[in-house]
Amino acid sequence: MISEVGNFTFVIIGALHVLNLIVGLRALAHPSGPAASLQSSISRMLVLLYALVLISLMAALVLNNFDLKFVAQNTNLATPLIYKIVGVWGNHEGSLILWQFIMCAYLAVMVVKPAGMPAEVHRLALLLMGFLVALFYGFSAGLANPFEGNGTIPPGSGDLNVLLQDVGQVIHPPLLYLGYTASASTFAIAVATLYRKNLDLDWASWLRPWALLSWTMLTAGIALGSFWAYYELGWGGWWFWDPVENLALLPWILGTALVHSLQTVRVKKQLLGWAMLLAVLTFLMVLFGTFVVRSGLLTSVHAFAADPDRGLYLLLMLVIVSAVGLIAFATGASRITQTQERLRANREGMLLLNNLFLMTLFSAVLAGTLAPTIIEVLGGDTYVVRERFYIPTFVYPSMALIALMGLGVWTRWGVVGFKKHRVLGATLSTLIIVVSILAIWAELPLAAAFMAVLGGWLILSTGLAWARQFNGAWVFELFPLRKHGWALAHVGLATVFLGMGSSVLLTQERIFEYAGADQKELYGETINIRPRLWIAGENFQSLATAFEVEGRGVKLSETRLYHPRALLMDPANSIDDRTFLAENARITSEAAIFRGVWFDTFINVQDRAGAAPIVTIAKKVGVNWIWFGAFLMTIGGIVSIWPARWQPR
Repeated sequence: MISEVGNFTFVIIGALHVLNLIVGLRALAHPSGPAASLQSSISRMLVLLYALVLISLMAALVLNNFDLKFVAQNTNLATPLIYKIVGVWGNHEGSLILWQFIMCAYLAVMVVKPAGMPAEVHRLALLLMGFLVALFYGFSAGLANPFEGNGTIPPGSGDLNVLLQDVGQVIHPPLLYLGYTASASTFAIAVATLYRKNLDLDWASWLRPWALLSWTMLTAGIALGSFWAYYELGWGGWWFWDPVENLALLPWILGTALVHSLQTVRVKKQLLGWAMLLAVLTFLMVLFGTFVVRSGLLTSVHAFAADPDRGLYLLLMLVIVSAVGLIAFATGASRITQTQERLRANREGMLLLNNLFLMTLFSAVLAGTLAPTIIEVLGGDTYVVRERFYIPTFVYPSMALIALMGLGVWTRWGVVGFKKHRVLGATLSTLIIVVSILAIWAELPLAAAFMAVLGGWLILSTGLAWARQFNGAWVFELFPLRKHGWALAHVGLATVFLGMGSSVLLTQERIFEYAGADQKELYGETINIRPRLWIAGENFQSLATAFEVEGRGVKLSETRLYHPRALLMDPANSIDDRTFLAENARITSEAAIFRGVWFDTFINVQDRAGAAPIVTIAKKVGVNWIWFGAFLMTIGGIVSIWPARWQPR
């Protein structure tokens, strides 16, 4: 019954999308007429109906309604309740519904017209946003309908991807979707503005909240994904240069450039055309990533199954939306009047240079992501872009950007020169020389050493510049909150760099074969290794090894075997039963991590067929600073969005 309600609601949503487009065209001609009021009502109604569809899908999973193909593929009787619920967005069909729900929620927020926005621009932005949601709805209804009946999949044979059966699944995908879809609002407002004859408007203030929201949510989502991979994939890395990771990073880089460009637009009326182009390109890059991931064009642990029909629809959608955005920019950019940009040692010059470096990073990631596919299409051998490509093309320019940021915070709008701040340049130069000598002498990775030092440099420089804004009074003023956002974001990025550099530079690792109960003296700690044992989970069997670090407790490193039969098996069963289970199971590796402020003790046991397990014990220095820095960046973004009217008076 619940699934029937959801299916009927999904059909009603389609009719409302069509009605919304028709009414939106009418409202565009008469912005103050009854059509405008109806358009706003439909936008709000869509949010409620999409919420009902999501609830019905959750109910279908929880109640094991295997009559739906969506349910039969993504759950079984043994799947824990929490992963039935969040399993809605752990697959192709359900994640698209969540995507559309968030877009409709943003559409409902956009109904409130920003101050100073002309009515015709507002109505066109709503029409464009509604059009984008309708395109995604057409994709779901035609090629990814979650209410499709099940005629081939045996009930209870499916399950949520075992790598997604983790608490990270609860929040990681929604955060990314919140970021991706916020860029659609930026796109809609930018394009609507570009189609207006008179562009001498304060459009930067309309774009800024959406651009900041997109950047903030993507920052949080990407960081959480990195943290999830660190403890889930078994070898303790925090970035893998996986194609889908890169495709999430690309709109984040463009969004970073957009946020900084909008600041220049607001203060100096420069980079206007560039900011508009970034607003368009950021969402187009989101669509491009969606096409690549959901068509199966690239191979990745994150990618969905390949489907030529889905890929063709998404490619067509990308072409249509690109045409709308780029034609609007081509016709509207010539009407933008702005002062000439010059690369000088002032705030606007530094932000221009900031954008140039960001575009260098964007180009490197895009090239590294697409190169293997292009080479293969041209008839070349299978090619994998590894870390050594990104070090000179991404890491080195990133370090130059961090150094630039440390100097840039001391510049002023319209005032050229660093005459009052020569000490900063001298400090940076001294640090570079000292670190170079020490790294070469100690045979340490030079890039990692620079990353750590530049992170510390940016923290120092930003902290001093932040304190300067209180006019030398050295009295902390909390409100307005927005004036602290930039400092939190910059210190957060510096902390990320400090953590990355320290992790690469100072991490130590010991690898050996498991030989039963033992005691190791490593990194100044006593580590007791206990015998292995089988543990029965809710829907898995786990071969676990307990490790005790004196003064830090006991943790388990597990090899988990997920299988519908696992629930029926008793830990006392014979090894033959376990062998059968292992041959038919999906396996994950769970590390034992003893967390600390300064370092983690990371322990993982890797099982091998016909051989003793391999134990890896690593001391990962500064690794948690990476995610603490990302947390500060996220808080900085939230603070920067915080409306001025919400401040106490």
